[in-house]
Amino acid sequence: MPKLTVRTVESVKPVDGERFVWDAELPGFGLRVQPSGVRTFLVQYRANGRTRRFKLGRYGALAPEEARRRAKRVLADVSGGSDPSADRRAGRGAPTVRDLCSRYLRDVAELHSKPTYLAQQKRMVEKRLLPKLGAFKVASVTRADVAELHNAMRETPYEANRVLALIGVMFKHAELWRWRDEGTNPARLLKRYKERRRERLLSDAEVGRIYATLAEAERTVTEAPSVILAIRLLFATACRASEILGLRWEYFSEQTTEIILPDTKTGGMRKPLTAEVRRLVDKSERIVGNPFVCTGIVDRSGPLNMGTLEHAWRRILKRAEVPHCGLHAIRHRAATDIANSGVPIHVGMALTGHRAFETFRRYLHTERQQVSKAAEDIAKRRRAIVAKSTKTNAPARIGQR
Repeated sequence: MPKLTVRTVESVKPVDGERFVWDAELPGFGLRVQPSGVRTFLVQYRANGRTRRFKLGRYGALAPEEARRRAKRVLADVSGGSDPSADRRAGRGAPTVRDLCSRYLRDVAELHSKPTYLAQQKRMVEKRLLPKLGAFKVASVTRADVAELHNAMRETPYEANRVLALIGVMFKHAELWRWRDEGTNPARLLKRYKERRRERLLSDAEVGRIYATLAEAERTVTEAPSVILAIRLLFATACRASEILGLRWEYFSEQTTEIILPDTKTGGMRKPLTAEVRRLVDKSERIVGNPFVCTGIVDRSGPLNMGTLEHAWRRILKRAEVPHCGLHAIRHRAATDIANSGVPIHVGMALTGHRAFETFRRYLHTERQQVSKAAEDIAKRRRAIVAKSTKTNAPARIGQR
């Protein structure tokens, strides 16, 4: 048997069947020549009582000396007890990130996520994860791979951080499903981008102009009554827009003077049925057969559509000469009013429907007028202290004892 060199490899002629030529110096290292003339380097070894052949690569793409070096590494692994051929076959059948996304959405997200967040997760999977990582094996994804994806989205920090969080959750489940070793989550330790607050605080003057515009729209019937009702309820309850649009008549409890919301973003929730809310719903139209408080405009048998409400909100802001902000700005303003009312934090969280203090805290804004007044009060107090100290410690005049 000759040593496999360029001259040896090129001198081997194809035959009708497969032809094998083994290296004279390295046992197990060989060349397979197919009838088509394709030449492939391989390693033959025994593992678990069976003869295995491990493909190293084609001649041309791989030179004989490089193939020999690879063969030595494979044989070294075999002597250490591994089976490279079996590992390669297992790797071909190993789950990919695409498989992980599919199982996570089916077995976790669809069972435990609210419809809005479920739709957001599906969008991030389709638009962000699959194009970049979909073909990767779950076990092979590295922190560098995830960091590269996160870095590519740095111009949209909010979206980048949501995608990073989703990757972290999915790979946590990959570890639970034994698709990946425990403690190897590739999203771990990656630093999130700073996020600019997307909501601003509506000022007292702006709230006043919005309410005046709502009253004018109601008087002139330039907006649908259900739209005006929905916006007023948002201010009155500090609810999310989705909660107001899903509000049903059956949620109102006369006995406990509460609004009982069975399913919100944070689970079941109870809201006080204030006199203001009671007046709003009592004077609103109740359509027979429609269980929703804020009814649709075109389809009178269903709820008010979110898109319809958002378009109306933009029109109202324009008429009120208030810079554009999303509907969620109403909730931010309501949370600030609750915080500034002096109620205990746990009461404020109950009113806004938050379970975690950190989440509740992000909704709070310090009003500029309060900051200015506090600064003036502090300056006034300091002047009084200085004046008192100056008077007390003034040196005695000549001639005075």
